[in-house]
Amino acid sequence: MTTPISRVVLYFVVVAAVTAFGLGSAGARARECGCTVEPDMTAFGFVANYRTCDGYFVRKAEEANMLDIALGEKARELAASTDVQHFGQMMATDHMNAGNRLLAISRKTCIEYPRDMDMGEHETLRDLSAMKGEDFDRAYMKHMVEDYRDEVRLYEQMANDSVDPDLGSYARQTLPTLCAHLRMAREIYSRLES
Repeated sequence: MTTPISRVVLYFVVVAAVTAFGLGSAGARARECGCTVEPDMTAFGFVANYRTCDGYFVRKAEEANMLDIALGEKARELAASTDVQHFGQMMATDHMNAGNRLLAISRKTCIEYPRDMDMGEHETLRDLSAMKGEDFDRAYMKHMVEDYRDEVRLYEQMANDSVDPDLGSYARQTLPTLCAHLRMAREIYSRLES
C-alpha cells in the first residue's frame, strides 16, 4: 500500500523520467537535424522548441519559388511586353527547378517543406492577376525588383549561416541566378518606366 508521500515521490520520479527522456530524444533529434534545442517550461514540464534559420529559409525560399512560378505563368498570359513575357517564362522554369532541388534537400533533412504560399503571397498573386497589359507589366516588374532584392539577401545570409551543408551549398549555387534575375528585372523595369 502506498502512502500519500510515496505517491508524491513516485509522481515526481515519473515526471522527471518522462521529462529527461523527452528532452534527451528531442536533443538527439535536434542534433541529428542541425537544430538547436531551447527548453521551455510549460505547465506540463519541459518541451523542446526548435529554432533554426534553416527551417525559416526553406519555408521562405519555397514560398518565393511558388509565387515566382505562379506570377511567371501569369506574365505569359497577361503581359503586353514580350520582354516581360519571356522574363515570366524564365521565372516559371528557373523557380520550378530551384523548388525541385530544394524539395530533394528537405527530404533528406528534418526541415518541413511548405505546401502553399502564405497569405501575403496569395494577395500579391490575386492583385497582379487582376491587371493586364502595360499595367500588369509595370506592377509585375516593380514587384520582381523588390522581391529579388529580398531573396538575394535571404540567400546571401543562408550561404554564410546555414547549419545544413546541403542547404548552404544550395544557397551558394542558386545565388548567382537570383542576382542575374535581379539585374534583368531592373533593366526591364527601367525600360518600361522610360
